[in-house]
Amino acid sequence: MDAKTIDDTPQEGRVGLFSGIGRVLSNLFRREIKEGAEDLEEIINTVLAAEKAQFAPDYHSIQTFCCVIGDNNDIHRSVPHAARHGYSDIIVPGTQLAAMSEQYINGVTKALEEVWGVSLILGGINIEFREPLYPGNPINWQVVDHRGNGTGIELTIEGKANDMEVITAVAKLIREKYSELPRLIGEPEGTDRYTIRETDLDAFYRSIGEEPKAKIPWSYTTSFVTSILLDMSRGGDRTPSGINRRMEFEFYEAPQLGKIAVDVYLKRNPRKIRDNFLYQFDAVCSQKHRPLTYGKIIVISDKEFKTSQD
Repeated sequence: MDAKTIDDTPQEGRVGLFSGIGRVLSNLFRREIKEGAEDLEEIINTVLAAEKAQFAPDYHSIQTFCCVIGDNNDIHRSVPHAARHGYSDIIVPGTQLAAMSEQYINGVTKALEEVWGVSLILGGINIEFREPLYPGNPINWQVVDHRGNGTGIELTIEGKANDMEVITAVAKLIREKYSELPRLIGEPEGTDRYTIRETDLDAFYRSIGEEPKAKIPWSYTTSFVTSILLDMSRGGDRTPSGINRRMEFEFYEAPQLGKIAVDVYLKRNPRKIRDNFLYQFDAVCSQKHRPLTYGKIIVISDKEFKTSQD
């Protein structure tokens, strides 16, 4: 299912790309670089430069994913509807791509921990969607850059299909988890409650090409943000509409099975771009009054969303 291949970039090219990552980790964890660290860094470079041919979503997995998270956007369900928006087929949901990227990032994080002997926490992911992915096309994931920022290390990941960049993700690996949410002003524009069940969790994992696990992915909870925005986008024909452009989320408390509360806040008035509207929302997912995730999402839609400012 998860075929792994190594790219044909010369070893010296890979080492150059990730040169210094060992020192970044040493500074982050206040450890002296050990004897033989150059060899250890080479191992890390090779691990990070590995390319992974990931699961190719098909029609069934796309429909399963949409059903689990409550995404009722016809652009993922109806070929004629997708064609009216300029696509040759239905497209894979951005949230499904985000979930796949999280699984790849988890694998990279585990490899770093095993090689370097440190414990890293996935503190957040910033995602930009660049090109659509169609059913049946595998996506190749690869770490292409790294940067230390004083509190952790950021890994830039690219997901490509047919030599086109589909998605870029920046994973924030930190030493200690975030504890305080930024202050949110005003009342939420949208509020809803969703439930994560064990059977749905299994289906979520299978829809992204993974064997079921007990751990609930962060991307499961953040996917609900898109679902609530789709409900807000329903126009006079009651048909939801919208495409993710960017998602930036920080992670706080790990989600558990049960009810998830989702609140979205309009960050600024929408910007008109030709016949579409560009929106930016802040969003919080919580459980039993504990914050799970906080972040922002940028979406574009051919319909105006229903907000309190209408």
